[in-house]
Amino acid sequence: MVRLADLFISREELQRFEQVYDLASPAASPGRAGRPSVMDKIMAELQRRIETGKDMKSNNAEAEHLYRWAEATIRDHAIPSIATIANNVGLFRKKLRQNAHAIAS
Repeated sequence: MVRLADLFISREELQRFEQVYDLASPAASPGRAGRPSVMDKIMAELQRRIETGKDMKSNNAEAEHLYRWAEATIRDHAIPSIATIANNVGLFRKKLRQNAHAIAS
């Protein structure tokens, strides 16, 4: 009979496995389920647009633009929905405002 304890591995064993096979730990991006690499690329484009003053003021309008950009740019990955992108745009802008406020304080 197999004991339940025999089915688990230690954290250290998991980390060694991830290092040997060059895998990123899910804990590396807590709270980020789904396809982080795609959303990271989309948020990097948002950052670029903000820095160049080309971003739209509405989160939904910006999300629609980023969705079209992602469709044209990102291959071999499913693109998150416009609503998901809009939520992330809002969170990204909120963090920027919080960081700006913290710096100004």
